[in-house]
Amino acid sequence: MKFVSSKMHGILDYIIVFMLSISPFIFNYEEDSIHCRLLMVTALLLLLTSLLTDFEFFLVKVFSFKTHLKIDFLLGIFLISSPLIFDLREHSIVPHLVLGFGIISLSFFTKNSIETNKAAEQLQNDMELQEIK
Repeated sequence: MKFVSSKMHGILDYIIVFMLSISPFIFNYEEDSIHCRLLMVTALLLLLTSLLTDFEFFLVKVFSFKTHLKIDFLLGIFLISSPLIFDLREHSIVPHLVLGFGIISLSFFTKNSIETNKAAEQLQNDMELQEIK
């Protein structure tokens, strides 16, 4: 069941970027640690993907929204698997797991196309116009 609009997805993307960016400070990771670098690189990639996707919160249209959702899924998988890949057992891996699952969940529950969202907005606008008349 897909219930997240592309607009809400964009807002949540930027919130997740912020959370990824502050996580190293909340969990007291050293600035040059692999934990910090992984979270910051993931935040940067998520931010770039959002800015380069053809949807409400874009800067330049490079990716389709469907491609954006696929990239989000892959970033979530990377974030979840990074503690195993980089042997990060000695420190807290909470942000990797929680935010990784959050990114994956968001990619699954977001409507696949902007057109669906635009059609819903158009229907809502039409209904509002009918109420005015």
